[in-house]
Amino acid sequence: MTRSRHHGSQLSPSIFLAVLFAAGCGQQILPDTEPIPGGGRWRAFNPPPVELHEHAVTAMDGFLYAVGGRIPDGLIASLYRYDPATNQWTQQASHPGTAVDHMQAAVVDGILYAIGGTTDWPGPSVAETYAYNPANNRWSQKSSMPKPTAAMGIGVVDGKIYLIGGLSSSHAVNFVFEYDPATNTWDDLTPTCPMPTPRDHFAAATVNGKIHCIGGRQKDINSIVNVHEVFDPATQQWESRAPMPTARAGFSAAVLNGKILIMGGEGANNAPGVFSDNEEYDPATNTWRRLSPMTAPRHSTQAAVIDGVVYVAAGSPSLGRTFTDVHEGFSFSFEP
Repeated sequence: MTRSRHHGSQLSPSIFLAVLFAAGCGQQILPDTEPIPGGGRWRAFNPPPVELHEHAVTAMDGFLYAVGGRIPDGLIASLYRYDPATNQWTQQASHPGTAVDHMQAAVVDGILYAIGGTTDWPGPSVAETYAYNPANNRWSQKSSMPKPTAAMGIGVVDGKIYLIGGLSSSHAVNFVFEYDPATNTWDDLTPTCPMPTPRDHFAAATVNGKIHCIGGRQKDINSIVNVHEVFDPATQQWESRAPMPTARAGFSAAVLNGKILIMGGEGANNAPGVFSDNEEYDPATNTWRRLSPMTAPRHSTQAAVIDGVVYVAAGSPSLGRTFTDVHEGFSFSFEP
C-alpha cells in the first residue's frame, strides 16, 4: 500500500469513548477503550458520505478507497476516495458490475482490482473481477475468478493477486486463486496447496512476500477461530504461526512498520458482540502484543495504511446489519 502523501496537521484530535454500562446493573458491555502507554493512539477523522459496512478498502497513491458494500437501503457499487491531506471524501465512478458486499480489493501497478462478493447472505457469491484506473476514473471488466467467492482474504506478491479462503455456495472454503493482471488470467492453486483451515471473514496481510491468514469463522458467528496460517507463493507451501490472542472474525487488518495489526471484529462476549481489541503480530519474533484499542468497536470494515496511519472507516457497531460512518485512524505518532 502506497504511503506517499502527508496527512494534514489541521485534523481533529482523538475523542475517546467512555466505558458503557448496562442500565441499572453496572455491567460493562463494551471493552475498555483507554489507550495503552506506548501502544499508539486513535484519532478521529471526517466520516465517509454514507454509513456502510462490508465494503472493500485499499490505499493507492496516497488516497484511501472504499468500494461496494451495503448501506441501510441496500447494496451499492459506489467508490469513495478519502484524501488524508485535506481530510475530505469524494465519490468516484461506481464499478459497473453487480452491487455486492463482502468483496475484496487490491492494487497492482496503480490499478485497483475489485473482486468477488455476495448479493445476499450467505449467498449467492459472484466471481466478477473489475479494474479501476484512477487516471481516467474508469472501470473495465476482467476475467472472472475460477469460482464465485466472498468474504475471503487477499494479498499481493510479485505483482500477482492471491484470493484465499472465503465463502462459496454458502460454505466456508479453502480456495487459493492466483490472478496475474499482466495476462488477465486466473490459476486455481487449490488442488495443490489449499488453505489448511477452511474459513471466511478472516483477514490476510502480506509481509516479506508471505500472506498471513488470521482468524475468521467456519460456519457462523459462534464458530470464530484464532488460527494463523501463512502461505508462501514462492514455494506454494503453508506453515502455522502463533495464533491470534483474541479469536474473532470480521475484523480489520493492516501492516504497519513490518508488523500486522488486527483491529475490532465480531464474536465478543458483550452486548454489542463486537471487539475493540487491537493486537500486533511481529513476524520476526512470532509474537503478539496488545496495542491501544479502537475508540469505536466494530466489525465488517477494513483498513489501509497511508504515511504511518492506519485508517478504518465505517463498519458495524453491533452484530448483524448495523451501520456507522465513524472514521478513525491509528498511529504511534499520535501519542503525546
